[in-house]
Amino acid sequence: MDILFFRSSRFREYQRENLRILEANDGEHFRIHYPRDAVQAELLSQDLQGLPVLFVLSDSPHEHRAPVRHGRILAVHDEGERIEFALRLTAFAQVDLDCQAFDAWAKKQPACCDKPAMVFRPTPSLQPDPPFKLAEPDGRENRPEKWRAAIDRLLASDSAKHYADSVFLLPLELKDEETDRPADPSALSTGRTYAQHIQTYAPQLKAEDRARCSFGLGFDRTELELLQAPEKIPADGEVVLRFRALVPGSARLNVHVRPHSERSSRLVLDVHASGSEIQRLFTCEEIAGESLREGLRGLLALLHKQGAMKLPAQASAVLEHMLQLAPDDDELNREQALLDHKLGRHDQATERYRKLGAEALAPEDWQPYFLSACLTGAGTKVLRESLDHLPWELLNSEQAQAMGKCLAQQGEGLILSLLEPLAYFGTERFMTDIWAYIWPSIRSTDGLLSAHRILRETHLDKPEVAYATLQERSADEDINDARIDELLVDLGLEQEQAPRSLAEILLRHMRRLADAGQFDKAQSMLERARPRMNPGGFEQLRTALADHLMETAQAEPLRLAGWLFAEAAEAARLRGDLDEATWLLERSALAHPEGDRLPKVQQALEKSVNAIESMQLLGEALFGQRIKKLRDRMAGKRLVIAGGSHEKPWTEELRQELALAEVVWHPSQLGKPPRVEKLRESLNKTVGAVAVSLNKTVGAVAVLVFYAGHRTADVAKEECRKRNIPFAPITQGTSKDALLRALIKATED
Repeated sequence: MDILFFRSSRFREYQRENLRILEANDGEHFRIHYPRDAVQAELLSQDLQGLPVLFVLSDSPHEHRAPVRHGRILAVHDEGERIEFALRLTAFAQVDLDCQAFDAWAKKQPACCDKPAMVFRPTPSLQPDPPFKLAEPDGRENRPEKWRAAIDRLLASDSAKHYADSVFLLPLELKDEETDRPADPSALSTGRTYAQHIQTYAPQLKAEDRARCSFGLGFDRTELELLQAPEKIPADGEVVLRFRALVPGSARLNVHVRPHSERSSRLVLDVHASGSEIQRLFTCEEIAGESLREGLRGLLALLHKQGAMKLPAQASAVLEHMLQLAPDDDELNREQALLDHKLGRHDQATERYRKLGAEALAPEDWQPYFLSACLTGAGTKVLRESLDHLPWELLNSEQAQAMGKCLAQQGEGLILSLLEPLAYFGTERFMTDIWAYIWPSIRSTDGLLSAHRILRETHLDKPEVAYATLQERSADEDINDARIDELLVDLGLEQEQAPRSLAEILLRHMRRLADAGQFDKAQSMLERARPRMNPGGFEQLRTALADHLMETAQAEPLRLAGWLFAEAAEAARLRGDLDEATWLLERSALAHPEGDRLPKVQQALEKSVNAIESMQLLGEALFGQRIKKLRDRMAGKRLVIAGGSHEKPWTEELRQELALAEVVWHPSQLGKPPRVEKLRESLNKTVGAVAVSLNKTVGAVAVLVFYAGHRTADVAKEECRKRNIPFAPITQGTSKDALLRALIKATED
């Protein structure tokens, strides 16, 4: 069976690509991109060249899918986050394809999920004998019938809502009118007349809606002469475009449907003519007669061809004279509106575009219309209409950035009112060229929430990027809002490794939940954080929440605090930190003496203590001698300790035992572990203070690695190496004995 290419129509970019798939001739080449995580992993390591594919249009809830067209893979290019497929389009799917059977079969596929686009090979066990016809049909027989059947499936699928206003076009034969034979577009003659036949199909449109639609045609009037253009668009029928090439060489004829050109098929006919050169002359009699409008348009095209319209001011003066002769001519007004825009006459440009209306505007008019309307404060309705028709695939980066810069000058309210169509229609172009300009203008809490809701709905923002930007903005604006914190927590916990700053936000939000009596929710959030945080950070978070719960005298929070302290004590015991486990167990007993967990943890701790006492007694004499040597080395000096959630009660006892001048202890801070760049500059509170202390008479530096983190330890080690000071990393336990053993090893080495 073919490799399935599931296609969404949710975004404008995807919709345009899907229309291209439906309107392209057999054999046309087509390039399409998918996010890496939307492509089955097994396919990325295989040679896919030459394999058949089937395009399936599908949108949420993915209950009614539309298999539409077959193709072949020509090449696959890995672009990092995106995978590009080069394809050749072949035949449309079988006319009598059983969609219900296909849907039932597709639901059994493990790879069928709610992602907007998926590329996968069906499960082998389900491949043989599917309960429907799916093979690629042979030949070009009944091609329009198969095309209509594909559209019928689309209009009966979950994607139909995106094509409610669409008119579908299919190019048929190009004929030489003199011979009534098919003509090759690349080998036409300037002396002949040709007819391009086009199949139209819009069964979902009501007659009155279809009557408002018309063909829009784009071509150079000095290259082609249009002899006949269809006036009406039938629901299901054939129309003809008759034209003649005026000069040898290449020319292009664009066909689109107004007013919904972005939601309908857009055909492009590239022709090349040879033969003796023919020029279309525009005489005074022709201009003065019934052909006034046509003559003015032809003259305008000729002036463009000769380069006489390059200077906007000069071109505008010429057009003003022309408009005196034909003030209602759409093409002349379109040209003048663009010149008004270029000359900075944005009020005039906006008014001229508005009077022309959507039906008279070409795709390339909507970007300058949007910019002029934006700069003149035309209002949300006008700007949303511009975005609705804007041909994003025709915009270059400079044009899109101009839109971003223009929007950045407007208020937050206008930006937020346009953010949804910008995100849905612009997709990646919006993120790369516009978002960076307008993001600084969004500062209110409601604005930040609305912006990130839209970006999440459109799958344009990754959790790590969204977290970083939102956290930075909320810090800059000093926002302390429960909704922002909850969003930051969700974004942080979606990542494999939670950001370091998340711990502080988590604690703040869990405290807020606890104060509101939502203890179960706070505990559930804590458990969600466990696999995403490093062990030291999680232990500090759990203990900090328990400390907050202890501040109340209510039974429920004290019960939870006792349970949290007991769990933390058990975790400390398991990693061999018996001193810390004892302290936490005391806190648990103080919070909730009747806790079910308390006796079990206490019993396990007593066993651990008894097990190591005998071992300590065996080496007590030797240990005492080594302590004496350590005292001789450290007497009168300072001991610097980094890490740990609190200073130990035996600190003064340690100072006297080693005859230290001072013990400088810098506890870890929840959610604020030192960054490497900060550490090197000695600016972080924890290691910064360590570095300051190192400039004095320091006998040794000890780091409780579990709490301070490996980065802190690495920086402290490097600082000690530069100053030739003993460095004692403590990787197990936080007791005085653990500290002494690390100091002995460091000073002896």
